[in-house]
Amino acid sequence: MKETVYTAREYKIPASLIPFYEKLCDIVFINLYLRKVKKEIQVLNPCLYAPSGVGKTEIATYLAKYFYADIVVQRIEKYITDENLKADLIKTLYPNGIPKITDLNKPENCLVVRLLLQTYLPDEILGVPRAVSVEVINKGERYITRWTIPEWEYELTEASKYGPVILLLDELDKPATDAVSAVLTLLSNRVIRSREIPENVVIIGAMQNVNYEEADLLDNRTLEALFRRLIFIPIENIDIYINTI
Repeated sequence: MKETVYTAREYKIPASLIPFYEKLCDIVFINLYLRKVKKEIQVLNPCLYAPSGVGKTEIATYLAKYFYADIVVQRIEKYITDENLKADLIKTLYPNGIPKITDLNKPENCLVVRLLLQTYLPDEILGVPRAVSVEVINKGERYITRWTIPEWEYELTEASKYGPVILLLDELDKPATDAVSAVLTLLSNRVIRSREIPENVVIIGAMQNVNYEEADLLDNRTLEALFRRLIFIPIENIDIYINTI
């Protein structure tokens, strides 16, 4: 088989953000690997941690643009020597086949689903209950409760049939009270209302700096448990708004 020859990779983000972006890529790659070979291990989801306006959302969006270049080519193809495992990982990420990409500098533009956990209503994140009729022989009509699928989950599931999707959990330090438990389950088990999130969905958190003394996290066990599911990537010494190309 003829080996594909790629053009040289060029970054299109400021040099000051590259170390944080590379760390994010490393964690995403390791998590994908661990979920394949060590399914009993609960992986920690990456969380970009910085003040507002330094480029957390832009870093996650940049990964969506160059996912194949920086995860598949630069990591999976480079570091995994087991050809079967390599093929299995790529098949998981791209169920309909590997994209025909020879220029790694051209954006791929995978879908980014951004959930604003503080401003979204719980129903927007979790869906709403509805009564569903169940026919019961000789006992008349009865009803059971089913949860509707929220719009973001539908879009995410449809897009994942073709390629990776970034699920960005923004404002992760201050989620709506009614949504905290569901977000915790999503981070821990990749499940929302008993529905599994597709394997090729990459969950990334984003949050502002937290004053732990003022936050009094020890009195909020659920929020503390949420933070224990994360591996933080502090973005430091960046004081300008970043907009990726």
